[in-house]
Amino acid sequence: MRKPRSFDTLITHEGWMENAACVTLRANPVIFDTVDDTNPTNPEFPYAKEALAFCHRCEVRTRCLGYALEHMKGYTGIVGGMKFLNGRPKGK
Repeated sequence: MRKPRSFDTLITHEGWMENAACVTLRANPVIFDTVDDTNPTNPEFPYAKEALAFCHRCEVRTRCLGYALEHMKGYTGIVGGMKFLNGRPKGK
């Protein structure tokens, strides 16, 4: 697996985040991130199925998606049950 860019630079702690499936089920953060130093401009979603499986069973997915749309400008990866490319939803 590639070394991921950390969500830490993109998010702040919100109380609802503690209930996210990726947190409670201890998902490997690498599966949500698609861009790193070795792949900065051509994102792939190699772990999309695995990442989206966490999102689809998450009770705070809607809040997560809203947070991503408002605060994660420029992010490429999977968050809130969606693929994002440069901060914009890419589709399912």
